[in-house]
Amino acid sequence: MLLMFSTSLAVIVVRGFAAAPTGSAADAEQSNLKRHGKIKKKKVVKRKMKDSKSAVAPGAWGGDGIGLDISSDTSKLQYACAEGEITQKFIIDKNGDFDLLGVHMALTPGPTYEDRPPKRETARYTGHISGNTMNLKVTLTTTNSVIGEFTLEQGKTGRIRRCL
Repeated sequence: MLLMFSTSLAVIVVRGFAAAPTGSAADAEQSNLKRHGKIKKKKVVKRKMKDSKSAVAPGAWGGDGIGLDISSDTSKLQYACAEGEITQKFIIDKNGDFDLLGVHMALTPGPTYEDRPPKRETARYTGHISGNTMNLKVTLTTTNSVIGEFTLEQGKTGRIRRCL
């Protein structure tokens, strides 16, 4: 009985090897299957490229009533009677548009005291860059109030009139 078991096992192994043709016989069989439509051609899948986005180079932008200093991670804004901070990397899409989050702080005339810091409100900074010109809109997210719309130029300093 033990002999029968090992003989049948040997037959299974031999049949397993016999079922897998090799060399030119395998190529001939593949070719024959392709002719009769048994093997389908592989489809080539083209992937759509994601919208390309790029970081705005660090540096100064300025305009009437606003100054913006872009750094590698955050950006600081100064306007009359207010300050702002974009708390994420300044990124534009392939069309030059941006939509960034940050904070806005309304200032009061006179000095700022440590025990009475300005109120930080969440803000959305949206706009468009074309060449060396940026259009920027600042909106408070909690009230949807527009703080202002500005035009800035790269490499310029802002002309800011501080509140008195």
